[in-house]
Amino acid sequence: MTEQELMLTAVLECERVNLYVDRPALSLEQKARLEDIKARRENGEPLQYILGTCEFMGLTLKVDGRVLIPRPETELLVEAACEKVKLFFPQKTVKILDLGTGSGNIAVSLAKCVESCQITAVDVSPEAIALARENAENLQVAHKIHFVTADMSAYLKEQKARQNTFDLIISNPPYVPTNQLARLPRDVQREPRLALAGGEDGLDFYRAILVQGVACLNSGGFFLFEIGDGQRANLEKVCSSDTQFAKIEFQKDYVQTDRIMVVNKSQNLELRTQN
Repeated sequence: MTEQELMLTAVLECERVNLYVDRPALSLEQKARLEDIKARRENGEPLQYILGTCEFMGLTLKVDGRVLIPRPETELLVEAACEKVKLFFPQKTVKILDLGTGSGNIAVSLAKCVESCQITAVDVSPEAIALARENAENLQVAHKIHFVTADMSAYLKEQKARQNTFDLIISNPPYVPTNQLARLPRDVQREPRLALAGGEDGLDFYRAILVQGVACLNSGGFFLFEIGDGQRANLEKVCSSDTQFAKIEFQKDYVQTDRIMVVNKSQNLELRTQN
């Protein structure tokens, strides 16, 4: 939907089709609310924060200034994970680790689409974890997700010490390089810096997860990441330094930019890259 349609459906509490079939008239109170929404939007506030919700994978999630707003591209990451589960883990309870869960959009969506799974969702922000838990409860999948407030590097080290392993480790980590943060669109700058800043080259969290997380990934398991524009080559170099990574796949987004990276850990130590 367009932003205007989103505003109107929120104010009128109706579906998009009703805007065109019923052509409902706005009451004075609804007009006042619409004008307030428009004013806040013109001031640079993200529309999803104003409305308090976001659509993701056909689900309505609660979002606010505590978390990054889920993007359509991240749906491709969830779809890739679901496909790996279907192909490689069809008859087992899949253990999934979601690092940097934010609103819980990835964890909640996976809990919905993977029937038999145990998901651990980690975020350093207790405010984000509170919201993610609320989304899981609202969508009736809280029983399938264990929420943890922790720094992801510290959490991975702890799991390594405990010899706790997962079949999938999935993340949409902060990946904006430091020198690009000030050039982000005004509304994006309203989102938590913690969820955006990926270090000098944008790859700090990928390095941490790949290096520290490999011991927490079962043989034959997968890392799945959303990646930033132009980061493919450097991430290939990061992966090539570890012979436990047997296969790297990249998937393009809706505008044909490399957006999803899937790394397979297996006993086959030959490194191959697939387009």
